[in-house]
Amino acid sequence: MKVKLYTTLFVLLMIAFIGCGTTGSDNETHNVSVYSIAPVLRAVVKDASGQLAIQKDMHQNLYTFSQKIVWPVSATTDGKESYIDVDFDGKKSGSDIALTTTLYSNSSSVSEVTTALLRSANIQATTLEFNRTQYNTVLQEMVHRYSLPSNYILNATPLTSSKKRLAMLNDALFQARQRTDYNASNLTEVDVYFNIAETFYNRYLDAMNARDAAQYYESFVVLERIDAKQLQPLSDKLTPTIPPYLNRDYNASIIHRETLNLLSTSYNSTKNLAYWDIAYDAESSRAYVAAGNDGFDLIDTSMPTRRLGNYEQNISGFGMGITYFDHFDNRCIAVASLENEVLFYRAPYYDIDDIAYSSRFSSGVAGAKAYDVLYASTNAKNNKLLLVAGGIAGLQVVDVSHFTCQDLEDLNRSNVLGSASIGVETYGVAISNNRKIIYMADGSGGVKSVDISGSAPQLLDTIALKHGTKAYKIHLAPNSSELYVSTDTGVEIFSSDDTGALAYRGHYATEGSRANALGETVKVDRSRNAKALVVADVTGGLKILDIRDSRYPTLCGAAYFKSGDIAQRSAVRDVKLDERDDGTHTLLIANDANGLITIDDARTLLFEHCKGLLD
Repeated sequence: MKVKLYTTLFVLLMIAFIGCGTTGSDNETHNVSVYSIAPVLRAVVKDASGQLAIQKDMHQNLYTFSQKIVWPVSATTDGKESYIDVDFDGKKSGSDIALTTTLYSNSSSVSEVTTALLRSANIQATTLEFNRTQYNTVLQEMVHRYSLPSNYILNATPLTSSKKRLAMLNDALFQARQRTDYNASNLTEVDVYFNIAETFYNRYLDAMNARDAAQYYESFVVLERIDAKQLQPLSDKLTPTIPPYLNRDYNASIIHRETLNLLSTSYNSTKNLAYWDIAYDAESSRAYVAAGNDGFDLIDTSMPTRRLGNYEQNISGFGMGITYFDHFDNRCIAVASLENEVLFYRAPYYDIDDIAYSSRFSSGVAGAKAYDVLYASTNAKNNKLLLVAGGIAGLQVVDVSHFTCQDLEDLNRSNVLGSASIGVETYGVAISNNRKIIYMADGSGGVKSVDISGSAPQLLDTIALKHGTKAYKIHLAPNSSELYVSTDTGVEIFSSDDTGALAYRGHYATEGSRANALGETVKVDRSRNAKALVVADVTGGLKILDIRDSRYPTLCGAAYFKSGDIAQRSAVRDVKLDERDDGTHTLLIANDANGLITIDDARTLLFEHCKGLLD
């Protein structure tokens, strides 16, 4: 159902006449209930005369006036104790959020719906005067468009099954308020939110009642909004908790582990920081995984307990990124190192499990580190290039056309194309589908596009971040024009074209650890159908976002590894989505405490209303 209500609300806002809402009908019980997306507790509730209501039971959202109510009433925060009881348990907890806005009503139920009504009628925050004619007109519009009796709209609390359409509208208004204002001219988002809520309620109510549906729906909305910094957690001392029906604390298959001893000695010490990056060869069922101070591991992904080998030289440094390419009958594995730039390992193509150290690349720039490495098989001149995100050395485009990766044949500055450095602190690289343009996550320098079709790289365009201060990793899916850039605040989405021009699209704020000098930052992978973005959110776990409208990514699924506080959860550092032609959607997850993890079906992570996202 497409809701046109808010177009009407905006038009009515332009009406100049303002009336006064003094007294309304008597409320014999002198009670009002206060409900936002969930019950509101410990609020300051007063009427138009300034009379304050008392909350006799601090665990219930019922407020009582001692004298006749002078309508309308307002419910606002006391600046400290007021909160929205998202988990419906009647007490403060990590899932609850602070009440930061004022709610209004001209009837016994105070809700997002009654607040929208009065805001559309230009209610005054201090006097509570409003345009009565406008109010009645909008009320009749709600009755007509939603097939809701006016008594429900004004007096019902959006919870029970018989009032589920009221709950849908209430939830849609709450979500719209996070991105828009009731007085804004562009309110088309409300249509989207109502349709999401309606779809969810209709599906979920097949098995559950409206109260359970509201609790489930509103919990994931609140967690998403906290992630996006659009809602305030109740207290810095209360960590947002994942309700049991949202928490996906998986006992997943641990791929690399041969013995518990191996796991504890290699990955649970202060020195070794577990898996950081995955290069996945689905055809050969091989994963090459950068493992910090352990160099890298070779994993047979067809046999979940088979770790084929660990490769660590005395000069291995800290393995941050990894890629592989097949060249001159050899498979070459390139490891981006924080201490030694790029290290090369070779394996004969006829036996890709026979791996040995080969050589290295050094840019010659003092203090340079390699944070990411990518192989570009062709460009306009059919060169073989290795793209190195070299930190303060910027982008290094290394010619490996004649590099066999077989002998101790080191590469250096003489193999780098171009004499001018591009980038100020480059952390990530991606290559376009036409193989002529690359994109850089350039730290404080934002996002850059570079032409590599000539004899030397040429800068095409630069765009600054909209939310973060540094760009760390960058991902471009096959046959896509959208770039997904991890920053110190989350994921920013940009688009590009064949000229390399860059444009901003959208943003999703993450809850996990922020990037630091080691590049501990968000990484992503996108589904083939271009609907889903899988996010490795470090201590924020694994998330699946709906990016069908990339301007407004929304949370559609989650998984966490290790129970308890978010701060104690095991960090998820990389993820690969393996989608097969038979319809399987396998996830490979680089995880601190457990090494490489597989989840056989990514769809099991999706919330109820998102079940078709990966189809």
